[in-house]
Amino acid sequence: MVPACPAGTGEATVQAAVAEVARRWATSGSPQVRRIPGEPGVTARMYADLRRPGISRELTWDAGG
Repeated sequence: MVPACPAGTGEATVQAAVAEVARRWATSGSPQVRRIPGEPGVTARMYADLRRPGISRELTWDAGG
């Protein structure tokens, strides 16, 4: 497990970075985006397990079972 702290100018940027990490490796899930007083932009904290693959773009969910 490695910690990751994606940061960006807005929440959409950070969420896009989180989604990309989750496509590649197993992660702790979608983190809450935070604003740090006095600092520009937003940040989040998540964990990634580099030994386990994440979700792939090719995977689809079949709600019909």
